[in-house]
Amino acid sequence: ITQMKSERFVFPDVKESDAMFSAETAPSWADAEECSHCRNSFTFFRRRHHCRACGGSFCHECSPFMIPVPKIGFEREVRVCRVCYVELSKPTTEPKPKLKSKPKPTTKEESDLPKEYLESSLAQQSQVPLKKSEDEIREEEEFQLAMALSKSEAELKEQQS
Repeated sequence: ITQMKSERFVFPDVKESDAMFSAETAPSWADAEECSHCRNSFTFFRRRHHCRACGGSFCHECSPFMIPVPKIGFEREVRVCRVCYVELSKPTTEPKPKLKSKPKPTTKEESDLPKEYLESSLAQQSQVPLKKSEDEIREEEEFQLAMALSKSEAELKEQQS
């Protein structure tokens, strides 16, 4: 790539839809003689495990967590340390602010609903499902097919290794 850039090759812009296929590289695994968290030495019984998110060396007690790490390409649950688990488990979106005035029931059915529901954000949302256009449906089907093919190719390659 560097040579191509030096030869003034122009790369196309990355589309936002292609961004899901790019991932950061996984961290280098640190080889340590003791757990990075509890500082106990690794032995035949206290095995070394690597956090797939940060690359640190941890014992089983300090890295029992399993969670997907999509930013570096792990879509399935992988072993992570306590610190990375807490960081990766944080919600990515902030809660929506509550409406100042609650809507009044318009029909008898709504007024029969529990008070908790009427005060929740669900009651504020439209309950009518949005209809997708034919293009959106076709695009979604093509996307699902492409993802299934990619997954099956990756699994086949993994089995051959």
